Amino acid sequence: MKLLQVLALLLLGMVSSHKMNRGPPDPKASGAEEVGVTRDEPGAEEEDGETSPGPGGPGAGDECPRDEDVIPITVGREVNTSSFLLIIKPHNFDEAQRVCQKCVKGQLVSVHNFTFNERLEFSARGLNHNLIWIGGKARGLGLLGKFRWVDGTPWDFSFWAAGQPTIFGGRCLALNSQGGHWRRVFCCRKSPFFCSL
Repeated sequence: MKLLQVLALLLLGMVSSHKMNRGPPDPKASGAEEVGVTRDEPGAEEEDGETSPGPGGPGAGDECPRDEDVIPITVGREVNTSSFLLIIKPHNFDEAQRVCQKCVKGQLVSVHNFTFNERLEFSARGLNHNLIWIGGKARGLGLLGKFRWVDGTPWDFSFWAAGQPTIFGGRCLALNSQGGHWRRVFCCRKSPFFCSL
C-alpha cells in the first residue's frame, strides 16, 4: 500500500512539473483569457488596498513558482482522489489566484468537508507561516457580506476560528496551519497558498 502511495506522489510530482508553465502565457495559443476575481459592487474600493496592484502593476508578482516552491499533495483513495499543490512562496490573495489559474490551470482550493480541511492543515503544518490562502472571499459589505468560493462551488462547509468571522477582518480567507481554523485576513497579506488541480 505504501508503495502505491509513493508511486502516486511521484507521478503527481511529474505531472505537476509538466503542467507548470514557466514563461508568460500566450493567449493566442490557448484561446483563453485570464479570469480574475471580480467584485459584486462596481467601483468598490477597500481601505486596506486589496484591489490596488503592487509595485510593477497587475501580474508583477504572479510568475510561476519554481519546482522547489511546490509541494504536490493527493487526498483520498484511488476513485475519490483529489490533487492539489501547496505553493510555499508567499503571494497576496489575488496574485495567488492568478498563479493557480496561469501556472497549473486551477483555482485557489475550496473546502467542502472537515476531512479535506484537516488534510490541508496537516500538509501546511511544517511551514514557517501560520496562515495559508484558501479560495474563500467575502462579497458585500459588513455584516451583509457573504463568503463565496472563487471557483464557484457552493459554500457548504466552514471551520471558523473562535470569534471569526468578524466584520473588522479582511475580505479573504486563510487557513491556520496550527489547528486548521479559518480567519478573515486582509487580501494584501503575502502568504503561501493551496491550488486545486
